[in-house]
Amino acid sequence: MGRRMTMGRRAKREKERPRPEAKKKKKKKKKGGGGGGAGGNVKLFKIPAQDNSCFVLLGDWKEREDSRQNETFSIPVAEQYPGQDFPMGELQEYIGDNAFRTTSAEKREMERLMSYEYEKVRKAAECHRQVRRYVQSYMRPGLTMTDIVQR
Repeated sequence: MGRRMTMGRRAKREKERPRPEAKKKKKKKKKGGGGGGAGGNVKLFKIPAQDNSCFVLLGDWKEREDSRQNETFSIPVAEQYPGQDFPMGELQEYIGDNAFRTTSAEKREMERLMSYEYEKVRKAAECHRQVRRYVQSYMRPGLTMTDIVQR
């Protein structure tokens, strides 16, 4: 019959063996800044104000000095946010009966696990904002569908 070692003996033997000094790994520095600011190699553009008075119940777009998109809307969203640091938007605290979500460790962990899904939604929201602004820049009442599609 073969002899079986228990975990206790095996751990003891591992402890007794001399180990060579392990080299510490150097941490890689992140390229560009994070946190929504324009850092690193992201170029900023100035987008002029846009008049939407021809549309009912639609406000005008204000001028932006620090836009990551250019005037012709030709830069893909993935290139505008290389670190996947899309704008957070407005964050609301839980109130009333849902306040336990900020104090419960289980709920906080669930929120952390959903962060990947939230990033995808933030990217979609940024794409939607830019497409809406671009379309509103040339679409006007009275244009035929052919004119709109050929643009």
